[in-house]
This record gives sequence, C-alpha cells and structure tokens, in this order.
Amino acid sequence: MLSTPASGECRTRSSHCESYGLRINVFGYLSLNSTSVPGNNGLRDAITLLKWVQRNARAFGGDPENVTLAGQSCGSVAAHLVSLSKASVGLLKRVILMSGVGNGGFYTASPAYAQSVATMFLGYVGINSTDADKIHEQLIHTPLDKIMEANRIVQLKTGLVSFVPVVEPERPGVTRILDDYPANLVKRGRAKDLPMIVGVTSVECQFFKQRIEYLDMLGIIDDNSIAILPPNITYSVSESEALRLSKITIDKYFEGGATVDKFIKYCTNSFFTYPAFKLAEWTASVGTSAVYMYQFDFDSEFNAVKFGKMLTYPGGGAHVEDQTFVLRVNSLMDPDEKSFPPRTRDDLMKYWMTTFFVNFMRCSHPICDHKSEWPATDAKQLNYQLIKEPMLINNNINLTGELRAEFDFQDQLFKMAQ
Repeated sequence: MLSTPASGECRTRSSHCESYGLRINVFGYLSLNSTSVPGNNGLRDAITLLKWVQRNARAFGGDPENVTLAGQSCGSVAAHLVSLSKASVGLLKRVILMSGVGNGGFYTASPAYAQSVATMFLGYVGINSTDADKIHEQLIHTPLDKIMEANRIVQLKTGLVSFVPVVEPERPGVTRILDDYPANLVKRGRAKDLPMIVGVTSVECQFFKQRIEYLDMLGIIDDNSIAILPPNITYSVSESEALRLSKITIDKYFEGGATVDKFIKYCTNSFFTYPAFKLAEWTASVGTSAVYMYQFDFDSEFNAVKFGKMLTYPGGGAHVEDQTFVLRVNSLMDPDEKSFPPRTRDDLMKYWMTTFFVNFMRCSHPICDHKSEWPATDAKQLNYQLIKEPMLINNNINLTGELRAEFDFQDQLFKMAQ
C-alpha cells in the first residue's frame, strides 16, 4: 500500500500487507531534466519496494507471483504510474487505486511544468546555476531547513500540488520510469493485462476545504481565471485558448458567484471523479483485464476525517474516508491514541470494504463467489458500485444524471483542448 507519507496501519484477513511511504515534494519529484536529478524519485522508491517484495515475500509467507499494488491519493497516482512503467513489468499482478489516477486532473506530467517549478524552487533556495550537476552538488550541501522552507513557499505559490511526476527522456545509465503522458500510455494499452479496482469518494474535496480557504483559491482564480483549469489542460494549449476554456468552466461551476462550496464541487469532479471514470472508459476499451469502479458515499456514525481534521460537512464520503475502512489511518489520530472510539455500523463498513479488497487480492474480483453482483465497468455505460451502506450491493449502476453531465462536460473540455 503506497501512501504519502506512510500513514496507515495494514490490517487484512489472511493476506500479507506492506505499507510503504515514498518520497514526495521536492525530495520525491524535483526534476532538473538531467542524469543526476531526473525526477520521479518517489516512483523509483515504489519500484525498489516491488523488487524488495519479489526477493523477500516468501520469507513472510507471501507469494511474489501474486502481488497487488494499492495506493491512496498521491500514493494512488504513484501506484497507477508505476503500473504503467516498463520498469514494473513482472513485479505486480493487479492494482487498487483509491482517489487518484495517473491521468488525474490536479497535476500535469509536463516537462515544462517541472522546469517552471524547479526554477521557482531554486530561486528561493538561492541557487542561480543552470548546470544540473552543479545544482545537484549545491543542493547536497544546502541545509535541510533551507530546502524545506523553499519547498513550503513553492507549495503556497503553486496551489494544491507542486512537485509532481514528470515524463522523462531516455538517458544513459538511468532507468526510465515514465516514458509518456499517462493518458497516452493507457490509450495505447500499457498495463492492459492488470485487473484494477478504481475508487472515488462522493465529496472528495471537502477534505481539502481548510487548505482551499488558506490558499484563497477563489482569490487566485479571480486574479487569474486560468488557475481554475486542470494543469494538464493549461500546459497543453495556448494562453488565449486557456482563457476561453477557463471562462466556460467558471460559467458552469460559479454561476451566480464563486463560493468555496462551489469550488469543492468543481474540485471533486475535475480532479478526481472525471479522471477516474475516464481511466475506466479507456481501459475497458483497450484492456484485456477488468476494471471495477466504485464510489464511496457512506455517511459514517464516527467520521475519522471530520474528527482528525476538525471538519464539518453534510453527508457523503470525503477524500481518505474509504481508506479509513480499509486501514487504520494513524495520521488522523493523536500521538497517544491507540484507536478511535468503538463503532457499530462503521465496523460493518470496515468489514465490507476489506472484504472487497481481500477478495480482489485473492481472485482479481471484488466478489469471488458471486461475480455477477459487481460486473466489470463497461466503456459505454461506465457502471460502478455505489458503496453507501455496509453489506448492501448496489451493482451495475450506470453513470447517469448529474455524474454523467459532469463527465460529459469535462470530456468536452478536454476535447476542446486537444
């Protein structure tokens, strides 16, 4: 299980689970487009983990031929990108993606973006050299607190994400991790033989409400309307086209005036829901293995996310909430707490979610004995499992109504950007 950082305690039934934290931010994804700093260190960490599992799984009673790679949020993006990498061939058998896909809307793998963020970061560190090897040497000798302060400023300047995975050119002596944009790799059928569970929550961006307010995202968009666009659109079109597309987006989501709640709805649909269903559509069209979609919409009696982040919002599942019913999320607990208060209906949901995941690790299907109850996602219908109550199968729900309208809008937006 990839997370950023390692914040969950793995608890599975009759399965072996490794929870692993990979490098993020400047340490995980700074790219100088060079042999010394090629970028994607966080993804290289994941490849290293998978190779370690291949060498050591049997010592723990595991099967190196039956490895499931799972991730949540940025860890989910990493898991997906690793599965698309030629470097991971033979290292895993299936993938579980929770609230994050390689073609996600909250980042772009554009080398131009990576260069702009690197230039910004180096300016705050005080490094003016343009030679990548010299920059690398200076960074090695730069005090950690200075690096972290520059990293903090870059995060404030760039919004919700800053340092991210990047498409790499071939370099002698360097294992290439990401050789093309994720969308292109998926559409070409890369990793088409890997079964996948792809999940989203119903109100993802409620989790980020405090950061959205702290960064004043509404003010940023008011000053520069292009800031509302997914970065993978911004870095693929001209400025005039970006302005046109941003107006279309603002007219749809901010009708009657911008509010944080309206931005949260936009954020949920654009950054998480649409990319996940688009991945399912592409994969179902070209793949030989099944994709199983779900939307987590459970209104729990005790909400670990609300409790840990001191949030209030109406029903539905925010970012991370589905993970709290698969893993115990230690990062949301006080240091001296051993567990959250006992639950009843919530305990059933914990059992329900772990059953799906453990089944998938065993038989490559969320429901091993009655597979018709959760059919694979169809490229046209985009059917999914609505996880709203424990022990209740809502199978074969097609993407309709508001979700379909949101999908079609985002789809059209990306088509206009091509």
